[in-house]
Amino acid sequence: MSNHTENPGSIPTIRRKPSTLRTLIQAGVLAAVLIPLGSVAIEAGPITCGFGGYYYGGESCFNSSSSSNTFDWGPYSFQLTFYGLTGSLDVTINDAPLTQAAFDSRVALPDPYDCVSLVAPTAGDDGCRDFEISVTGSGDWDTYDLEILWGFDTNLIYPNGPDNFDGRVRVLQNPGSLAGNEYTIDMCLTYGCEYLPYPFPVDPGIRSGDTDFSSMTVAWTPIPEPGTLALLGSGLTGLAYRYRRRKSRA
Repeated sequence: MSNHTENPGSIPTIRRKPSTLRTLIQAGVLAAVLIPLGSVAIEAGPITCGFGGYYYGGESCFNSSSSSNTFDWGPYSFQLTFYGLTGSLDVTINDAPLTQAAFDSRVALPDPYDCVSLVAPTAGDDGCRDFEISVTGSGDWDTYDLEILWGFDTNLIYPNGPDNFDGRVRVLQNPGSLAGNEYTIDMCLTYGCEYLPYPFPVDPGIRSGDTDFSSMTVAWTPIPEPGTLALLGSGLTGLAYRYRRRKSRA
């Protein structure tokens, strides 16, 4: 299993005041909350799924193969697929509520970001989630893909562009190889992202991948500058290369 080797001192930690966008979002969300939302229950809390030789499912854990599971909380889900998996693993994902203020305190990236509400915000819950991932067992893997899907319509509040290069919804990562809980990696810039449901680049869904485990959250940032777009392009190229490599091994 590969791990990151980033130097924590090379990434400046940036703290920001609440954005004007967030004020507009709160107003829009308040209007949405006043509309009846139905009775969909939020099954919050950790879910454990097995992978490999003794893979298993459950009420909130759905297998599509020994190397792929969907962790389902009802209003949102996290699908995890391993490539080059050997042995057996238990993976536990906890959907920890994340306030905008707590998110701001953890972002250590140069661009401005807001956390994306995966459910309609309510009193005491901004709707954002930090997916805390822990792995136990004797297994190993080369890479993995993740898909985060949610039912709350965020496209008007956090829009994506007409193609992936203008996509503004991101997955931010707090890598397990670094101490602390700061989000130091924008996975869409580093590894590339696809927007779901394919082929329509709209919310609510995003796919990315990596080798290292950590915690992750869905975030939003404005259209990047040309230099950032070039970095995003290189990330998408790397993601496409990984897909081609997997296909050649199949």
